Amino acid sequence: MSIGKDEKEFAEFYDKLVLELFDRKCINVHKDKELTRRFTHKNLVQILDSSIGISAYTKRVPDWIKRGSYDVKLAFLQGFLDTDGSVFKDRGKIRINYTSVNLELLEDIQDLLFALEIKNSIVIHQKECKNKFGSNSL
Repeated sequence: MSIGKDEKEFAEFYDKLVLELFDRKCINVHKDKELTRRFTHKNLVQILDSSIGISAYTKRVPDWIKRGSYDVKLAFLQGFLDTDGSVFKDRGKIRINYTSVNLELLEDIQDLLFALEIKNSIVIHQKECKNKFGSNSL
């Protein structure tokens, strides 16, 4: 968990929460630069892997979130956008950008936004790259 160096109160809250929920102490990774925290918990990894996924290519929104209340969906989206998206105002309209290499995850997020009655669309950007023979491909 990366925490801004000015957010000491949140870092302390996070440390206490991890200790309470998982009986683990957080390791402060970069004491001088930021308040990054790390802890290990094998069972938590197994739970996350089986319900959400642990790789950018395998993550999905779990069914219990898709069927969850408005508040559950909103909380999940807030967490997702905190890491892989942004919300901003553009020409008087609120815009939401989110990104992933995983089209199925993007579609899951889109479904959540529609369930919350938030209009949205997926835009796919393909990067042009050169293959080993020097020609361009998409």
